[in-house]
Amino acid sequence: MPARADEIILSYLRKHPGVPSSKIVKLLGISRQKVAARLSRLVATGKITRTGSTRNAKYFPSGQIEVPERLRLVKSLAGLEEDRVFDEIDLRLGLRRKLAQNVFRIIYYAFTEMLNNAIDHSGSQKAEIEFNLSSRQILFTIRDRGVGVFANVQTKFRLASEFEALEHLIKGKQTTLPERHTGQGIFFTSRIADRFTLRSHKLEYTVDNRCDDLFVAEKARMQGTLVTFEILRRSRKQLQSIFGAYSNDDFEFDRTNFRVRLTAARELLSRSQAKRILTGLEAYRKIILDFQAVREIGQGFADEIFRVFRRRHPEIEVTFENANEAVSSMILRVLRSPEISARRPDAQ
Repeated sequence: MPARADEIILSYLRKHPGVPSSKIVKLLGISRQKVAARLSRLVATGKITRTGSTRNAKYFPSGQIEVPERLRLVKSLAGLEEDRVFDEIDLRLGLRRKLAQNVFRIIYYAFTEMLNNAIDHSGSQKAEIEFNLSSRQILFTIRDRGVGVFANVQTKFRLASEFEALEHLIKGKQTTLPERHTGQGIFFTSRIADRFTLRSHKLEYTVDNRCDDLFVAEKARMQGTLVTFEILRRSRKQLQSIFGAYSNDDFEFDRTNFRVRLTAARELLSRSQAKRILTGLEAYRKIILDFQAVREIGQGFADEIFRVFRRRHPEIEVTFENANEAVSSMILRVLRSPEISARRPDAQ
């Protein structure tokens, strides 16, 4: 049996490199102690390799260890711009070069949405960021030490508990996502991930789209908020598909001139809404935004379109029309910022 068990382990690891010992325990049906002893002997003889500490150890056939590319950053949140942080990560890890366009767009959207939440809402001085890029998947985490996402929602909506605040966030999938609904960015980010985890204080909320389920667990108390996002590098997911599945009809396209009619009955306030509108428009050279039906826009919405998007795509002309005084004023405020030297769009 011992020799046979070794062969079973080696054969399993060739097909499933990087598994923890618990998988081997289930495979062999023997005690954890016996499995640990057998794995130690295989490591000592050089047939397999172990990475990580005792609790988090993973096992590989010799010569098959993959060391993921890893980047850790600590950023002060005061005056931080999330798109510039992503540009730094892209430059250092070569994300645009290494990832398919659809996955790159997903990572950009998810990361900037989650970091923007920390900047705008956490009250934390700093954020700790980690990116892990392996041949199989991409994983990033963002940790702040602020008020906590569920506590923030609880206070804003005067709810009885943080658990009710979590329920409020989860409701996003059952609504048309009105502009003032907290958690819009969280909702879309959680739906595009393979696995998304949001942990704060004593609650951990997980959306596992691999099995189309979500989980809520009680954990040891943790200050602030920790976001974890995972997706396969070879994922075929498209942002447009997720946005389309949960569209609230805030806009429609006229592809003749690529005019975007913003048809929201209420205000357009958030960066998340702006990103949904702009996703997939990178191939066009001119985009006209028609604001005739819009009474008001937020600073984040205007900044995402007329500064962030235009800085990332200087070859694309973005203009607007049919804007009332309040909308025009917000757009022109962004356009007058020192960073932007583009000519003033036509406004009616």
